Amino acid sequence: MQTDMSDWQHERNMFLVPKVANGVNWNREHAIKVYSTALWQTVKFWELMQEFNLEGMGPALYGNKSEARTWPGLVRHVFETSPQRLNIPFGRDDLSHNNKAVNNVYASNAWYHTQMVLSSGNRHNNGFYPVDWGYLYGLVKDLNLASNDRVSELSRMLLIVVKAAQQADNGNGPDRPFEGWNIMRNHAPSVLIEDLQENLWEHVSPGMKKDILEAYLRTWFKKSRSYPASQYSRGFDPFDASPTDYVPVIPPAGGGNSADKVWYMIPQMRRAGVDCGLLNEIADWAKVMWPAGNWASLKVNNCAPQAVLRAPENPAHTLSGLEYGYYEGNFTTLPNFDALTPTRSGVVSEISYAPILRQSNFALRFRGYINVPTDGLYQFLANSDDGSRIYIGSQLVVDNNGSHGVDEKTGTIGLKAGKHAITVVYFDGGGDKVMNIRYSSPNGTRGNIPASALSRINPNPPLATKGAIDIEIGLYPNPTRSELNLKVPSRNASYRILDQLGRSVLQGTAATGSAVLNVSNLPAGIYHMEVTTPEGRVIRKFVKQS
Repeated sequence: MQTDMSDWQHERNMFLVPKVANGVNWNREHAIKVYSTALWQTVKFWELMQEFNLEGMGPALYGNKSEARTWPGLVRHVFETSPQRLNIPFGRDDLSHNNKAVNNVYASNAWYHTQMVLSSGNRHNNGFYPVDWGYLYGLVKDLNLASNDRVSELSRMLLIVVKAAQQADNGNGPDRPFEGWNIMRNHAPSVLIEDLQENLWEHVSPGMKKDILEAYLRTWFKKSRSYPASQYSRGFDPFDASPTDYVPVIPPAGGGNSADKVWYMIPQMRRAGVDCGLLNEIADWAKVMWPAGNWASLKVNNCAPQAVLRAPENPAHTLSGLEYGYYEGNFTTLPNFDALTPTRSGVVSEISYAPILRQSNFALRFRGYINVPTDGLYQFLANSDDGSRIYIGSQLVVDNNGSHGVDEKTGTIGLKAGKHAITVVYFDGGGDKVMNIRYSSPNGTRGNIPASALSRINPNPPLATKGAIDIEIGLYPNPTRSELNLKVPSRNASYRILDQLGRSVLQGTAATGSAVLNVSNLPAGIYHMEVTTPEGRVIRKFVKQS
């Protein structure tokens, strides 16, 4: 039966070859004829399965490797029904009834997925038959790009990766990588964290993303290192492990060999919060696999069991809203905002276009604090046309800089509950303008940053904290260029100088009730002096001139 099914598939392909070859004049009528031929054969195949009750015969044919219910026959009738495999051009509406070219992409995804469900190979030593896994990975991405809704196919992608790994775990080792286990071809952990697939995770909390990646990576690594390095077939075939003298590099999007992909995925997995002890183990194993690579550079010393969480600034006196600066100019990249004079500045309640005076060729900078309610990993997202960046404190979390169309970048950072300094910058160099800043919390809640979570330092804070007496302090000269004299009416006072983001840039004590502070190295701008004494706390503002 399996021979007959294979012959039948071959005959259909030979019949269609001249009708789908390069140079064919594709139109709606021709595309439907080609597609209908494949659909007819798939329906007939289904009839055979049902009429003769063949769906339960997998174990009889393939032994305990088989799934209990499957379509027997190592053939691609369903896989070959895909419009992509039939050479029907993408980006056209030949198969659609609603004038949407996305239908071709959708139909290809549907048939590839159906083949995987009905028969992914039953762990037979048949390489990528009847499923060629690369098509499934690529078409998930293509469906997202073709859809206006930015469909997230994470669950399906995870199913594809797991099924591919199961198919490769069939008893054949890496000395037969085409037929059995191989490091990267069909089930690479790196496929889950490639930039091309980043949108898969946009509806998942950073914590869940970390847990999913770590669970799959542990399973993949346990299997991969169960074989000695000497058993891996070496060469430049896509199924082979890279040669032992190969020096890995960061691969191009969707490319690279096995060593390149391991080299790429270790830091990517680390950014996602995956256990650094596990990643260090993988780096040590990779050093045995490919000794020429500097794998030690990817390791982290003194691994903590959990991601380090950033401490909040928690400034003493804040008001709602963010400070903003609006700048006009012909920008092709994000400028050095500190070197520019804003066209207008002020306060906004949310990160939006509200301050702009014209529709293109401008830049915006928002600064203040974001209040996060719980400890954990937070994911920030910047969707923009043109460039944007998100900083927490001085740390760059999302980098979406450059002149480009609508593009989204994400980044994750561990935060302790409280108010953290945040800076968002954006520029528009002409054409469409898009700026959408979002975040997700450890519990998975995702959305725009609400106005209730944003604040700024009060430029006119109260003289002392609640319950303390009014303390008179001396702070001069103000403005100043180099030295600042501090005098307080008591001993054992401490001081902190805070910048506009609430970061402590200078601190010390005035044990005798006075101190001379050298502020010559501080950038020009407005600062706050916070003085704490046994009687209470006082905040004063001063100006540092250049």
